[in-house]
Amino acid sequence: MSRTRILAATALAAGLTVAAAPAASAATVTHAVNGTTVSATFTVKPGQWIDTCAALLAPSGKAPEIADRLTSGDLSDVVGTADRDPSVIALRAGALPVAAPTGLGPATIRATDVPPNVYSLVTVCLSDRTPKITPFIMVGDPLSAIGGSLATLGEGDPVAAGSSLLQKAIEGGLG
Repeated sequence: MSRTRILAATALAAGLTVAAAPAASAATVTHAVNGTTVSATFTVKPGQWIDTCAALLAPSGKAPEIADRLTSGDLSDVVGTADRDPSVIALRAGALPVAAPTGLGPATIRATDVPPNVYSLVTVCLSDRTPKITPFIMVGDPLSAIGGSLATLGEGDPVAAGSSLLQKAIEGGLG
């Protein structure tokens, strides 16, 4: 087993142990889009040691449903969700669908060759198990992204998604 895999497995195990204690979110997330590559970088807050986090790209109409599935804190559902639904994409660090940021530095997960579309980024960390939805992540050139968005408009419940996002915005919970 390579040193990187051993460190990743150790960080994941430590994150699962530390995250079991109730706490405010120990990590913050930023995202970036570069062409058809989307990345999410998680950074633990000062005074925290480690967290374990995951991120999914989903058509906006499916984002609330995906977030609801992740509230249990079962990050194995990240992979299951992406495997069951080809329109949902798990961001990864190599083969791992989780990031384990530590007090020593941030951790980034990414998806490459993402089909052009307008997505929502759903992120969750085990420290608080409260998924956050970042809407309107445009991937690819604008015309292709809008075309992809129109093609997936019927997926999920766009009206419920819009209502849910509006409610989260009012509550200040869009991440």
